[in-house]
Parts: sequence; structure tokens; C-alpha cells
Amino acid sequence: MQQGAAGEGAEGVEETVADYFVRLYGTEAFERMIEPLVSGIFAGDARRLSLGAAFPQLANRGSTQGAEGRVAASGGEVAALPPFVSYSGGMQSLTDALESYIDSKHLRPGSPVRAVRRGRAGFLLELPDGVVVESDALILALSPHELSEVVAPLSPDLAQAHAEIEAASTVVVNLGYATADLPKPLEGYGYLSPMADGRLFHACTWSSSKWPGRAPDGFAAIRLYGGRYGEHDLFDAGDSEILRLAALELEEVMGIAADPVISRVTRWSRAIPQYNLGYSAVLNRIRKAVDDQPGLFLAGAAYGGVGIPDCIRSGEAAAKGAVAYLTQGRRET
Repeated sequence: MQQGAAGEGAEGVEETVADYFVRLYGTEAFERMIEPLVSGIFAGDARRLSLGAAFPQLANRGSTQGAEGRVAASGGEVAALPPFVSYSGGMQSLTDALESYIDSKHLRPGSPVRAVRRGRAGFLLELPDGVVVESDALILALSPHELSEVVAPLSPDLAQAHAEIEAASTVVVNLGYATADLPKPLEGYGYLSPMADGRLFHACTWSSSKWPGRAPDGFAAIRLYGGRYGEHDLFDAGDSEILRLAALELEEVMGIAADPVISRVTRWSRAIPQYNLGYSAVLNRIRKAVDDQPGLFLAGAAYGGVGIPDCIRSGEAAAKGAVAYLTQGRRET
């Protein structure tokens, strides 16, 4: 590894996100400003996240040029959009729209692939009901631990590389309150909690302030995100205990003493891949293993960013590659 390569520190060693920002701005600025933002994205530990893998734009530029630079470069187009955008009907609108474009006879909801093997002309997908589906090309959009199990019969190397990818399990708590029960109006979008504060929930979004239509008139929707990489206490707790802890935090931070009128707890097991030190080397092994499987393409949060736009780009690249393979017999580069 050459000194000065992307994601390396002054001594040519792979640099963590924490090391990078502490070196630039000091410990207090990192702990109070940067770490909560990083945790909000990855639900991870910035002391373990690789700068080159998690934020390659920073590693490559060697600077912290932010939104101001992007707006200037785009002629102000970014500024025309609100800070946060979504669908009026929620994110499920995206998957519903995609489903509407696919003939229902080609969909098998609730029928996960158990294993992938090589067939004479492509791939064989084994389903739980004993059905085997043949495919000339294959796009896998699975979490790393699921993909590791599915591709084990196809490529032990690909399975092993994905098994080494660590992930954070998270808990999402949605609460609804009567606005009359709130001590003051929800001005803004929410808050982030630094790891140094020791809170179980690392972020709180005021959904009804962030996006219109998320709550009826006279009510407010609040969402808390809990669980960081390496932390399991909250994830393993029962729903009633999680709701108790969520209410306790909102009372402590926002002064909300009333009971919510509606509540929901959702768990996401091993949901967010952690781009920890050594992640780039793992991705290189994955690329090599995929190259050994003509017609196989991967998409998802493990291959170039965990955000929704990143995943969309990943899916588009995989689809483009599969079409090129099927029509031209080659991989799209």
C-alpha cells in the first residue's frame, strides 16, 4: 500500500473516519458534530469505519468540501430542493411502483431463494417449496449475511467474503402524539445524539415536520432510531421495554410527558453493513469472485454506499450489466 493513497493517514496506514476528523478539527468537534452524523448514516462506530470505504470522496479529495461546494458546482440546482425529500405516500411508494411494472406471474413474494447453483446454461435457484428456477443471468440484492448463505454452493470464496462483512442491527420506534400534548411546536427536523452521551437512541426524526402528510392535523409523528454497531441491549429488549425507554428519552430531551396515541417498534437484524477497516480489501475479493461467475451481478448497501440513492445506483448498474451480458455476452464496464 503506497503512502498517501485514498483513505490512508500520514504514515500510509488505512485511516478511520475518527482519525481523519480528529486530525483536522480535534476531539471535541469530532465527538459533538461529526460522530453523530456518521452514526446517523451507518449506525456504526467512526473509530472503526474506514475513511476510504465509507467516505471515498473525502479520502480522494483530502478536504471536507460540503454541500456549499456542490451547490456552487451545480449552478444552484441543489438549493432548489428542500433538505429532505421523500414520496408523499412514504418509501413504499417506490417498491409499489416497481412492482406494478412487473408481470405478476414473474413475482414470487414470500418465497426466498435458499441456494444458488450453476446450471448448464446459467444459474439454478432453489426455492423453499422445492421449485428450481433457471436463469441465464442473476442479480442478487441481499444483505451480506443472507447472500453468504445463498451462494455457498455456487462460490465458497464469494460466500466467505460476505460472511466477513459486519453489520449493525437497529430498532426503529414510531410514536404519535397529539400536538396539544407537546410542550412546544416541533420546529426543525429532529436531533442526533453523540455516542459520548451514552444514549440508547442515536437519532430522533420529527417525521411530521420533515415531510407533509405523515400525521393527521392535530397530531405529530416522531421516530427514534436505536442500536449502534456492537450494541445489542436495545435490539434484544421486548417491545414494552423499548417503548418505555423511548418515552423516557423523549421526556428527558424534549419534555414530553404524555403517553403516545400510537406506537410501533420495528427491528432490522444485521441491516446496515459496516465499512470498517479492511472493507476495501473484502470488496476486492468479492469483485474477483463475481468475475469468476459470468452472468452474476450484485446490488445493495454493501457495494458503494448505504443510502437509498447509493442503493438505487447500485441496482441500476447491476441491471445495466445484466442486460449487456444477455444481449452482448459480456459484462458492462
